[in-house]
Amino acid sequence: MPFVIYTFTQLQDAVSHVLGGAPDSRAPASLIVNRALSYLVKKRPWRWRQKSMSLDFVSRANTSLTRAANVVTAVCSAHGLSPGANFRISGSESASVSFNNTFTVSTVTNVNTFTYPQTGTNEAATTAGNMIPAFCALPSDFSALISLKSAVNSFRDVRPCSPAELLEKRQFAYGASYEMWYLISWLGQASVTSEPTPILELFPAPDAALAGALVGLYYRRAPALSGATDIPDIPGEFQELLYVLVRALAISSEEEQAGADWEFFNRMESEFAADDGAAQGVVLGQLPRTLFRGQGLSQFDPNGRVRA
Repeated sequence: MPFVIYTFTQLQDAVSHVLGGAPDSRAPASLIVNRALSYLVKKRPWRWRQKSMSLDFVSRANTSLTRAANVVTAVCSAHGLSPGANFRISGSESASVSFNNTFTVSTVTNVNTFTYPQTGTNEAATTAGNMIPAFCALPSDFSALISLKSAVNSFRDVRPCSPAELLEKRQFAYGASYEMWYLISWLGQASVTSEPTPILELFPAPDAALAGALVGLYYRRAPALSGATDIPDIPGEFQELLYVLVRALAISSEEEQAGADWEFFNRMESEFAADDGAAQGVVLGQLPRTLFRGQGLSQFDPNGRVRA
C-alpha cells in the first residue's frame, strides 16, 4: 500500500480541521505546519537525516598588499572574511619583510578590502599572491556533524577541538604537522533577512586550494514549506507522523498544552524511532563531557557514534 503524501495545503487544512476553523492570525496555519516539520526533523537523529558532504579549501587572488605603520591593507575581491577570522597569505613577493604567513583580520573595510597587523617596513608587495581562509563553508542545510575525515590518500588526522584550544593552537602554532583541528562555528548575518552561515574553522590554515579536501557525514535540516503543493522533505512513512504532530501543535497553540493528539503522537513517534534503527533518542545539544578538557564540542562524537 503506498504512503499518503500530504501537501502544504493539506497540512494547513489539518490545522483548521482540529481547531474547527482558522487559527489566530498571529499564529497562522503556515507557521504551525513549519514549526511541526522542524520539530519532527530535529526530534531525533533519524537515519534519513544523514547526508554526505565534501568540503573544499579555497584560495582567492589578492589584488594588492600594502604595509604601513605595521598594518597591512589587503585588497582581495569578495574575500568573505570577518573581523577575527584567521587566514593565510601565500605566494606573495616583496623587497624586504615577507607578507607570507598566517594572520588574523583586524578590520573589514568592505567586501573587497580588509586589514591585519604585521610588523615590517612600509612597502607594497611586488606580487600580491593569494589569500586562503582558515575555514570551510558547510552545507546550507547543515544541522549537526556526525563524522569528518581527510580526503582519500591523505594521512593527516582531522580532530575536533574546543574554542579555547583553537585559539591556543593559533597563538602558539603547535601540532600543525600531521593533524588538522576543527571547530564548528557560524558567520554572522550577511543581512537582517538571512541566517548565520555555518562554517568549519581550521588549524592550521590550509596551504593551498584543494577540492574535496575533507569528507564527512552530517545531519541535515528540512526546508520550510511555502508553495501550496510543496511536500515535506521526509520519507513517505513519516508523513502520517507529521500530520498527527501538526494537529497536536495546532490545538496546543490555541487550547490544550498536552491533549489526546500529543499522546497519539508520542506513541507513534516511539514506534517510528524503534523502526528507524539509528535514532537513539539523543537530545541535540552540547555533549555533557568529552575527551577534550571537559569542553563540549558538538552534538556527536567525531567517529560517528551517537552519544547521550
